[in-house]
Amino acid sequence: MEIRQTLRPSGAASALEPVPASHSVTVGFWFPVGSGAETESERGFTHFVEHMLFKGTSTRDARTLARQAERAGGYLNAFTEKTALCIHCTLPSDRWPLAVELLADMAFRSRFDEEEFSKERDVIRSEVLAARDDPEEDAADEFHARVWAGHALARRVAGEPEDIERIDRTELLRFYRENLVPSNLTVTAAGRFDPDLFEAALDSALEGVHGGRRMPTLPRPDFHPGAWFRSTRAGQVYLVSGFELPAGLSREDLAALDVLTCAFGESSSSRLFQNIREARGLCYSIGSSYVGAREFGIFYVTAASSPSNFPRLWDMIRVELEDLRVRGLTEEEVSEAAAHIHGQDLVAADDTETRMRTLARQVLRFGRAEPYEVFCDGILRVDSDRVSAVRDMIFRGPLGVLAYGRTGYRVLRSLGLSVEGG
Repeated sequence: MEIRQTLRPSGAASALEPVPASHSVTVGFWFPVGSGAETESERGFTHFVEHMLFKGTSTRDARTLARQAERAGGYLNAFTEKTALCIHCTLPSDRWPLAVELLADMAFRSRFDEEEFSKERDVIRSEVLAARDDPEEDAADEFHARVWAGHALARRVAGEPEDIERIDRTELLRFYRENLVPSNLTVTAAGRFDPDLFEAALDSALEGVHGGRRMPTLPRPDFHPGAWFRSTRAGQVYLVSGFELPAGLSREDLAALDVLTCAFGESSSSRLFQNIREARGLCYSIGSSYVGAREFGIFYVTAASSPSNFPRLWDMIRVELEDLRVRGLTEEEVSEAAAHIHGQDLVAADDTETRMRTLARQVLRFGRAEPYEVFCDGILRVDSDRVSAVRDMIFRGPLGVLAYGRTGYRVLRSLGLSVEGG
């Protein structure tokens, strides 16, 4: 079915995808505010706000919010990224109005109770420290701090422990009221519902909520290439490397990038997995991926190995990167990767949360969305020429490399890396 997109006078936008055969509905409320939109004095605010949205509203306490969703057979959840905050709810299809009601209540009527605020500070502090104990996550954060140095995107999404300690409830409430407003809201929904009734329910839920100011576009960060190491007690060496993605990639470019990423390192039949892990046993985990928004992004190659295997691992990754840069993918690799992605997307089609997220990513990036099946079929139109064009856009640029773990400075220098940091 076609996507229904609506822009309200308040600035709130919605994109609805009815799925008549589904037994569930997922609704997401998206705001273009994340750690990348925070000022120096607001570090950690967005993630803290996310937590406080679950701690009670003017009509429901925290327990009631959770119980109402769960008694209806569904769940509430949320996440904060560098560029967005999303709260979402999945319910059986005959109970979807409750999802709209709960999310609107949380988004616009949260109380930020002082006692709950104090307790949640301790919870978030524990979460931040736990992330530091995860070497993969900590290495990724360290990499972003290097390549995006000087930009808000370089910061950890949840902030540092000292940021959490100094957050003031009054300032956090101000941040919430300024940024979680209808003018910044995009609602996406997928599942079995009547779009006319959904629009009416959403209008009712937003009644009396003022539009507010529109969040400005996040400026593109400068990409700082280089090679760094961080010495830790981790048992393995964690490698995070990446190239800057160009701004303004089209739908067709992103589909080609999906194919390139899959064939190079995102699947178990990919080059990196087969040539480095399977054929040589140099590591347990290795892969390629990418993240980004309309104006920025990074193509990653990541891996983890024992300290003794790391020199050979890095040599082999360099060989594979150079081969990809010079020769690209074969037509067979392009065809097989496209078929793999298409099949996975079709398998995920029964999950309304997947559909809701796919809808949101399209709207937030391009301003409009295609039906899920049309979006999925786009991958089958990718050809070798488009993949080669995207490859050339990415791999002509410089590389950022971080080695994290028990790796000596001299070892990295011996691999041809001009290393900074420690």
